[in-house]
Amino acid sequence: HAKCTILSRADSTPPMLATTTNSKEKVIASKGVTAYLLSESSLFVTDNSVVLKTCGRTTPLMALEPILDLAVPSWRTKAPEHYLKYATFMRLGYMRPDEQLEPHTSWTQEVQHMDKYFKGEAVVLGSEATSMQHVYVANHLPKDEII
Repeated sequence: HAKCTILSRADSTPPMLATTTNSKEKVIASKGVTAYLLSESSLFVTDNSVVLKTCGRTTPLMALEPILDLAVPSWRTKAPEHYLKYATFMRLGYMRPDEQLEPHTSWTQEVQHMDKYFKGEAVVLGSEATSMQHVYVANHLPKDEII
């Protein structure tokens, strides 16, 4: 199983997402955005937003605390709207739900995990007969601001 477990930082290198398997990983950094692209997940981090997407057996939600520890060291003492403008987690329906690891064993569990950090809203689009898209969004942007 691919599993996102730790985010570590060397003295002069950007954060790197470490995995417990040999899944393909690519880190792309540009001005203001760092993207971590794994074989089954993607993570995009800016100074005020986090975007997570998964479709397989990776566990990107387990990387939230290490990401926040690096990006906003004082996040544990602040309300989400004071350290983040936007966070989202998206995934399709899992092909093998019985193989998922915590906190990815159910949509309810994933939403509860995200709510520990961001206090957002969750929705499931589509149907089991075709395809279901699960979307969680925590939006702390002012109405007239676009990121």
